[in-house]
Order: sequence, then structure tokens, then C-alpha cells
Amino acid sequence: MSKAYFKNIQREIKVLLNQATSEIILAVAWFTDNELFEVICSKASQGVKVIIAISDDEINNSSSGENYKQLKIIQNE
Repeated sequence: MSKAYFKNIQREIKVLLNQATSEIILAVAWFTDNELFEVICSKASQGVKVIIAISDDEINNSSSGENYKQLKIIQNE
């Protein structure tokens, strides 16, 4: 069931991510939230399969962006 959130969006996403037990599928244009990325990495290290689809652009690929290589390494361990 889908639900729209208009307040406390990060908190709601964090709750949902923390509830994941087998798989997280994320599709967004830009992913720049360090706190949510850390939750996703934590879930990946617990064995949750993570799939992220993002735009291949300067925002997602910048040196100040998320370290997607770190997530890939965690999932391959």
C-alpha cells in the first residue's frame, strides 16, 4: 500500500527503510541524504538486498555525493 507523506518525510522514509528485512528498491532522480544512505548501508550489511536507480549526472556523481562504491562493496561481501 502506498501512502503520500507531506511532513517529516525523512523520518517516515527512515522508518520504512529500517523495517526492510529482505529488499530495498529505491528509484529517485537525485539521492543526496547522507543519513538515509547510512541507514541503507546498515541494512545492506545486515543482508538486505539494495537496488538503487538514480540519474547518472553531476549531482549523484560528485565527490561530495554518496559513496555508492561503498554500498556495492558491502553487498558483495
